[in-house]
Amino acid sequence: MNTSLTRSTVRDFSRRNRGWLIALGILLMIAGAAAIIAPLMAALAVTVLLGWLLLIGGVLQFMHSVRCRAFGPFLWEFLLALLYVFTGAILLFYPLQGVMTVTVVLAVFLIIGGVLEIIAALNWRPAPHWGWLLTNGILALILGGLIWSGLPGTAAWMLGLLVGINLLFRGVSLLAAGLAAGKQR
Repeated sequence: MNTSLTRSTVRDFSRRNRGWLIALGILLMIAGAAAIIAPLMAALAVTVLLGWLLLIGGVLQFMHSVRCRAFGPFLWEFLLALLYVFTGAILLFYPLQGVMTVTVVLAVFLIIGGVLEIIAALNWRPAPHWGWLLTNGILALILGGLIWSGLPGTAAWMLGLLVGINLLFRGVSLLAAGLAAGKQR
């Protein structure tokens, strides 16, 4: 199966899926606008979703750590799994205690996770992908620090606003693609 993208492949796809692109674009724009208008509600929804994702990710990370038990990175990979599960559980059991708590938990998760990922990356150093792990750890550490430094003022609106902006712009791009498909010849 040839999966290379050409201008004609994209044009044909856009024409066949024009209605879907327009409808999805509009729905995502509405969802994004709602999140921007009610960022606290969006933050709570994101918090519950994030809790589940971290809990599932923690289980998967634990399975990965078991595979690493024969050599050095096991401890760091296992601690990372515990952090995922612990953080996910906090987000699921206490989301209504305030988005401030969720934002603090997220900042701490990113800071500690960034440090653990940097240490794990250094243990993976002979592997060709260790630089990606290191980069992710550094970015997580920086993002956690930025969130932490904006507290408490950013807590009530930051998560919902960021999600809203992302949904809005994705919706605009899909709507534009659908509308452009109607003008292509």
